[in-house]
Amino acid sequence: MPKILTALGLILTLANNHVVFAASFMEFPDLTHVVESQGLVVPKDPEHILIVPEVAPTLRMVRTTLSAYNSIPNQTDGSPFVTAAGTCVRDGVVASNAFRIGTKIRFPELFGNKVFVVEDRMNERYTNRIDVWMTELGDARKFGLKRNTRVEVVEEGNGKKFWKDGWTNEKCVQMLADSVA
Repeated sequence: MPKILTALGLILTLANNHVVFAASFMEFPDLTHVVESQGLVVPKDPEHILIVPEVAPTLRMVRTTLSAYNSIPNQTDGSPFVTAAGTCVRDGVVASNAFRIGTKIRFPELFGNKVFVVEDRMNERYTNRIDVWMTELGDARKFGLKRNTRVEVVEEGNGKKFWKDGWTNEKCVQMLADSVA
C-alpha cells in the first residue's frame, strides 16, 4: 500500500528556527499519537520527521559587485580585526557602504540561504559593492570579483554600532584564535 498522507496526521510546528513537519501515513496509524517534549510536537516514530530550515523572506533584491577581504593592514584601517560597527570580524560579516549597519543579506547564487550581516565599511569610493570577510588571503584571492551578483535583503539594519562593548583589536584576535583552537 502506498504511503498516503492523512490530513489529520499532518502537524506543523515551529521550533528552534526550523519548521517541523510530522506526517502520519495510512500504514502507520500510531504516528498520529504525538508527545510534547519541551514544547515540540513530535510523532511517536522520529524517523518520519522532516526538518526544513526556516528561510527568511526577501524584503528586496538588488544586484551589485561582490569581492572579499581579510584582516590585513593594506585592506583595512589600523584595527583590522574590529569592524566599523565595533564588533569583531568573523564568518558572516560583510563590508558595504550601500546598506546600514546591521542589515542582513544573502547571496543565493553563491552561498545559498546563508545570511550575512553588514558590520563593516569600505573605502568611500566603493558605493555599490560588498566585501565578504574571509580568514585566509588565498581564499579571498580565489573568490575574486563577482559582478552583477544577486543580493537579497532579509532584514533592514538600524545603523546601531557597538563601540561601547569595548572590542579591541587584541580581544578580537584572541577571540578568533580561540574559535580556531
